Amino acid sequence: MKGIGYVILLVLTVSSGSSLAQDMEVPPIVITATRTEKPLFELSTSAGTVEKENIQTALPNLQPADVLSRIPGVYAQDRGRNFAQDAKIIIRGFGARTQFGVREMKLFWDGVPLTMADGQGDIDKLDMSFIKHVEVLKGPLAVLYGNSAGSVIYFESEDGGLKPISAQLKISGGSYGFHKENLRLGGQVERLNYMFGLTTLYTTGFRDHSSARRNYANLKTMVEVTDRSSLTLFLHLFDEPFAKDPGALTKAEFEKDPKQASPIYKANDAREIIQNREIGFLYQHELVQNHSFKVTGYLGHRDFTGYTPVIVNDFGRDYYGVGFNWLSKFKVADRRIETTLGIDTDFMKEDRNNFQNASGNKGKLQYTQNSDVKNLGAYALVSLDITKSLQLNGGARYSKVNFSADYNRLSPSALFVSSERNFQFTSWALTLSYKPIQRVNLYTGVGRGFITPTLIELINSPSGPGGLNQNLKASKFYNYEAGVKTLLGQGTYLDTAVFLVKTSDELIPKQLFPGTNYYVNAGKTERKGVELYLTHELPFNLYTTLSYTYMEATFKDFIDTDGLNKSGRRVPGIPRHTFFYELGWKPTKNFIASIDVKYADKIWADNSNTASADSYTIVNLKSSYKFDIFGYNLDAFFRIENLFDKKYVTSVVPNATGGRYYEPGPGRNYYVGMALSF
Repeated sequence: MKGIGYVILLVLTVSSGSSLAQDMEVPPIVITATRTEKPLFELSTSAGTVEKENIQTALPNLQPADVLSRIPGVYAQDRGRNFAQDAKIIIRGFGARTQFGVREMKLFWDGVPLTMADGQGDIDKLDMSFIKHVEVLKGPLAVLYGNSAGSVIYFESEDGGLKPISAQLKISGGSYGFHKENLRLGGQVERLNYMFGLTTLYTTGFRDHSSARRNYANLKTMVEVTDRSSLTLFLHLFDEPFAKDPGALTKAEFEKDPKQASPIYKANDAREIIQNREIGFLYQHELVQNHSFKVTGYLGHRDFTGYTPVIVNDFGRDYYGVGFNWLSKFKVADRRIETTLGIDTDFMKEDRNNFQNASGNKGKLQYTQNSDVKNLGAYALVSLDITKSLQLNGGARYSKVNFSADYNRLSPSALFVSSERNFQFTSWALTLSYKPIQRVNLYTGVGRGFITPTLIELINSPSGPGGLNQNLKASKFYNYEAGVKTLLGQGTYLDTAVFLVKTSDELIPKQLFPGTNYYVNAGKTERKGVELYLTHELPFNLYTTLSYTYMEATFKDFIDTDGLNKSGRRVPGIPRHTFFYELGWKPTKNFIASIDVKYADKIWADNSNTASADSYTIVNLKSSYKFDIFGYNLDAFFRIENLFDKKYVTSVVPNATGGRYYEPGPGRNYYVGMALSF
């Protein structure tokens, strides 16, 4: 109940002094994740955004979790700054099953997928140093992105600006041996806009055996081919020479010393090594007024070596895809109609070798597996103004996902298995929005979607690897929501929503051995909750942001692998209450300071609800000041995280063996730096 108390207190504080205004300012934020550009306030579904100032100002920009906590319905954790495990992102319960990477949601970077054909999102290659805008699409319309689209996250990178050439050098450092260097060059030369950036970072890590080094190189160029068309090209290079994995702890280990590494992870030198190379393009063309199309394409290769305490996974992966989108706008009887037609094709080929971990080295080769994944989809969307105040949006998508694999076991005995899995489904969504007055938008909707297991989830079965798991099903869900967006006054925006997600055959993780999961289907689960988001401008150049989520996530029909009925138990890994509050001060355009508070409720760690991580509240401070030195801009900044040095668990590994559920969060830590622009 502590989370509700926070919300009541802060809503009363923020709303005091707020008055309705006659001339309302609609938030100048445009959403593109719905496939057609629309202002945030006008959407008939729930969505959230984070803008450049809240992404780039006095933040280390290590992972998306640094900024996504501002959006209600999103529970994002960096897993204690563990670079060997991607940020854990949970949106309305989607993503809770994830062992590593990001699952059950579609990720895009400048319109190009970060999510592979099998539904696995590789977010480590995303350099947050160049991101200026983030969108999260949470409502029913997300299902129109097909497989694994419980929600959608869209990252947009910066362009080169308007000058012929500009540059910025950013140097920062902080606790746990952290340092990060960033160089960017950009500009506009006639019809060509370009942005090039290099980033390198290193940390010794908050915990023992958690050091990491990462290097990024990114190029984005946009050419105005004609007055009606443009071509944007992307190049993304990512290199991670090492990222040590400290593993999760038992309750006793956490209480004794949260900085320690799991003994078995340290003894076997658990870590990962990654190289990723990717190119992509986005071509946009307006044929005639109100009729346009987009074509996207990408091609990439990923080399990965992951040392778990027991095995070593080594694979090379080629991935590529093409998408086409046609948008038409009409008027019939003075009523606006928009139609969108499109196709998406995504492909992945992976060659995997599995070795024993011999004290941190590759031991005996156990098996090889060559896999192919194809994900094909076709969709149609319609947006219709029934009246000037009433808008209807709907669409459907047919998806087909094919997995095939040749498994060759070499040890302890020879076995060859050729297997295949096929999934197909028609997703659909329908939303309605109504504006009784100019400053209020009421919306509701329902969507039907599906989520297949990823390739690695099909590889691992309760008896271990042996071809694709033929018993694991795709989960299917209904996503219901209703909400109201309100402009309470100039500079005050309120969005509240209620949601209900009903899932059959929910994918639930079980740990085979440390570092390796297998998955089972739960009968039915239900996730329902309330979201609140409020921004408000206060006197004396103060501003505030409040984000709150209440969510009940329970098993409704589930006989676990231990034969026990877990119906009525809470789904592990999902807190009941989460809360974010920020109070900022910006007396001039050159100075900003803020304090923010994050709260997360207790989290259950297992299906039986016998183990849990306690609730926690942490407080962070940050400040930034921009100087003008001989015509150059110098931005100096600092941040203090976990100001009161709270000892807490940031995330859990659901159903881990040996009670190793707990991933500690860092204690009080510091971040300082400067950026010189010229």
